[in-house]
Amino acid sequence: MAAKQYRRASLEFLNAAGTMPRDAEAWYQLGESYLAAGDFQQASVALLKATEINPKHAGAQIAVATMMAASRDMKAVEAAQKRLDAISDAEPRADLLDVRALVDIRLGLVDEAGKDLQQAVEISPGDVQAALDLTKLRLTEKDIAGAREALEAASKSNPRSSLAALLLGRFYLLTGERQRGEAEVRRALDIDPANGAALLTLAAVETSSGRPVEAEATYRRLSALPDPWYKPAHAGFLFENGRRDEAVAEFERLAKDSPEDRGARTRLVAACFSTGRTAEAERILGEALKSNPHDAEALLQRSRISIASRKYGDAENDLRQVLGFQPASAQAHFFLAKVYQARGEKLNQRQELAQALAGDPAYLPARTELAELLIASGDGQAALETMNQTPDAERQATGFLAARNWALLAVSDYAAARRGIDEGLAKARTAEFLLEDGAWRLAQKDAAGAERSIEEALKISPDSESGWEFLRRAATVAHQPGLALQQLEAAAKDRPQSAALQLLLGRWLTDAGRPDDARQALEAAKNSDRSSRKADVALAQLDLVQNRTDSARERLMQVVKEQPQNLTARILLGEIAKRSGDRAAAIAQYRAVLTVDQRSLVALNDLAFLLSKENPNEALKYAQAAGELAPDNAAVEDTLGWVCYQNGLYTSAIRYLKTAVEQGRTPLREYHLGMAYLKSGDRSRGEQIMAAAVAADPTLTTTEAR
Repeated sequence: MAAKQYRRASLEFLNAAGTMPRDAEAWYQLGESYLAAGDFQQASVALLKATEINPKHAGAQIAVATMMAASRDMKAVEAAQKRLDAISDAEPRADLLDVRALVDIRLGLVDEAGKDLQQAVEISPGDVQAALDLTKLRLTEKDIAGAREALEAASKSNPRSSLAALLLGRFYLLTGERQRGEAEVRRALDIDPANGAALLTLAAVETSSGRPVEAEATYRRLSALPDPWYKPAHAGFLFENGRRDEAVAEFERLAKDSPEDRGARTRLVAACFSTGRTAEAERILGEALKSNPHDAEALLQRSRISIASRKYGDAENDLRQVLGFQPASAQAHFFLAKVYQARGEKLNQRQELAQALAGDPAYLPARTELAELLIASGDGQAALETMNQTPDAERQATGFLAARNWALLAVSDYAAARRGIDEGLAKARTAEFLLEDGAWRLAQKDAAGAERSIEEALKISPDSESGWEFLRRAATVAHQPGLALQQLEAAAKDRPQSAALQLLLGRWLTDAGRPDDARQALEAAKNSDRSSRKADVALAQLDLVQNRTDSARERLMQVVKEQPQNLTARILLGEIAKRSGDRAAAIAQYRAVLTVDQRSLVALNDLAFLLSKENPNEALKYAQAAGELAPDNAAVEDTLGWVCYQNGLYTSAIRYLKTAVEQGRTPLREYHLGMAYLKSGDRSRGEQIMAAAVAADPTLTTTEAR
């Protein structure tokens, strides 16, 4: 054990336990050797055996309680408390108090935890772990002075502890005492020159204080340590500082020196791809897969490159291979969801994200994207439930907090959202939390406050489409609807190569009735990103506004050829076919949409209307589905009433059609209502309503249902 030969030690202790099966100490030492070797399952068996033989064996009970205290099962935490209580009448010891404090915190007994940790520090002033735990507790209580006192006491009591000096130095740095912090970090390195954590901290201090030459020297020193985790530190520094060629050369050297190190290969491939050397990155991965076709890391990385290069078929092939021998791979399911997202296949995207979480519930990227997808589909409650199922270990991440805040906003739980937003902004003033703050203020009718937060977010992330949409909403609430467009025009002028900004500007200008300016912006978006199908669809929509139907159809057919499940393009093609009287083509497009998204309101409503005469029974199914999705939509009510009319259900037809006319009066809806009254036997009312409708739109005499 002393020589850190844990496997050999465990064999010796196993022999001892076999020779003396009723000796608790032998089982305890066996458990400790398993723990040191990282074999937690065997460790728990041996340690539990020790406590069965001798319930008063403090070391064994503390070790078992430590493992139980980390469990997600609160019953296990309560059991840990009972084990510690069983030995607490003995002479107090620091390790017992440390674990009892952890259990107290898990059970919500914060005051008791503070007393335990304080006592542990007093019993063993040199116990750095107890001091660190006490510091964390004081910080959660916002007791900065108490945290400082605990760390300074630990450092003073243990002057030759590199860890104590480093922790104190980091504390000073976090509280703004840069000089004292750096001095303590350097003292930690004087004690232990090979302390990687201290070197990493010092390098970060030197970088942030504008001393790149010193920082590079520290990163070189860090990379020279034997620990492989620190080897790429200097190359990473070079890469972050724009010295990409030097960085790639160093990543190549590290990969060559350690051919079995997949991490080194992964970093080299990432560096090559990010510097435009895609062919080199693909060559490296291709060679790796030649030697091992089942190299999941290589397949996953190649799929990510394919997705970024919009080669979705290649990406899907690689991901299917990974899932062939690793069916539960969360990453493979997640990236496959990215492929479906790019193709507009929302249902498949959602299924793959759910599969990713089934394989790894702690895989936060899949969880947050699933929640975002659910919110976009109008199911905020499901999004909130998804986020509430996040494992405890992931709940401290800002990504979790941001995604849950959006879900809370979606279900209008503004009190909880406010708490979450404040917590997020206290951690990091990111664009995401600022946008959430803006959204919250909009909900409270605080347009001025919302604008301030959103504008700050856009300074951080100027291409954020959601940020600009929130700004437009804030300007509308403030009765300045044109202000956001002026700001967007100025931003797009400053960033002419931003395809995202130009695309958004084109859409807004289309809405504002400025088609020529809109076309200029959309063409700029297309020129900035030739593969952008979003720009093609937006240009097709503009073509329709300007009655360039043939041009719109041609653009959209090309989009659908490359992206068969692009639902926006198919819906627009359906609209074009409907306008030109090609009912069969329109029906085909809407059916194609519903095979991908069964909740597409436009497809359900228009398909029901188109089928109402030739197949009224099938039409009723679609009309009712649309009615469930949008019960207060005048167009949907009109379609549902007309389909009921075609099915001979005249009383129901009148009810729906009256609602449609009341919600939004148009000649066609009045004409439908008049026909329903006629068929129901109320000839006088029917003729009166129809006459008024025809007077408003004489073309109604040539068609019953357009």
